[in-house]
Amino acid sequence: MTELADKTLVDRLTEDLKPAVARLEELRQATVAKAVLRLGIVAAAAMVGGLLAWGGFGNTGVGILIFIVGAVVVWQWGKRLYRDFKDEAADLLMPAACAAFGDLSYTRQPGGFEPIERMQQIGVVETHHRTQFRDLLVGSHRATGFRVVQAVLTSRRRRDDVTGHVGDTIRNNFGEQILRTISRSTGNYRLRSTSGPARTVFNGLLFAIDVPATIAGPILIARDRGGIGNTFSGFMQKISAMQRVNFEDRDFEKRFEVYARDGDAARDVLGPKMRQTFCALDEMFSRKGVQAAFDEHKFFLAAKTKRGLTDPITVFKAMDAPRDVAATLADRLTLVHRVIDHLHGHDSVSGGRPGAP
Repeated sequence: MTELADKTLVDRLTEDLKPAVARLEELRQATVAKAVLRLGIVAAAAMVGGLLAWGGFGNTGVGILIFIVGAVVVWQWGKRLYRDFKDEAADLLMPAACAAFGDLSYTRQPGGFEPIERMQQIGVVETHHRTQFRDLLVGSHRATGFRVVQAVLTSRRRRDDVTGHVGDTIRNNFGEQILRTISRSTGNYRLRSTSGPARTVFNGLLFAIDVPATIAGPILIARDRGGIGNTFSGFMQKISAMQRVNFEDRDFEKRFEVYARDGDAARDVLGPKMRQTFCALDEMFSRKGVQAAFDEHKFFLAAKTKRGLTDPITVFKAMDAPRDVAATLADRLTLVHRVIDHLHGHDSVSGGRPGAP
């Protein structure tokens, strides 16, 4: 937790949140009661339907099918109730939390996240076809503006074929950019694509943070994917005129691989202290997949984590400790402050390593 979320702030936020937490406990109990009632209704209906099916058709398979359908209905109802409860929690808790932190605004269901297209172009996030955003925070810390959002990015699985003089058939599962580049260079080809099931390519937090000085970019700080992955990544970046930049830094090189159009500029930006900063950020997110980029006056960061920014409560536990809710919420809302502190060369954590999100 940063200095902004110290004991005094948590004490004040606890007092501010007491009415909201009391109301949320009422909603939690009502949600649980509603879920139990719906479960009972569906279970009874499934049981009766199963018995009737078995008696009328003498077929236990029909009864099992009815039970499965009932279980699916219960699951979908439960997800909707849980989602509605989380939305109510955000509506009740976030106004007081934003007021406590001052320069902070919050949107539960943002219509989009403007930097996402540029983040995909650079390679901070993978190519995707569908986006889901929630919990957008916009504010400033250390005179540095920021935007952070929870994001789920999904992509349709594709199989792309190129045929012609480049070979009988080139099948590539890594994406269409290479194939289209090859296609343009040969002049004698056929590109054919088929779509498959969707897959999640990213689930976590996306940061867009202002940079005081314009940096010659882009400079991509990607994960080290091992020998084969690095070879493929290197080929991809060469296509877009970005080259691999190496550093005499064993710890940093074990975690990241850097690509830039200007190697000297990248080395100037990623000096020893900044490389230590990225290693610290990697630890902060438990080495789960931090990728980043400097791009002129912006710093982009993608960190994989399933823990949300504004979910300090659960429907399965009574909310009888408002201070615990306030402390957890304050810790998560200062996550972006900790990232900015690291970028400014400050360790904002009191007592050691920050709580990983």
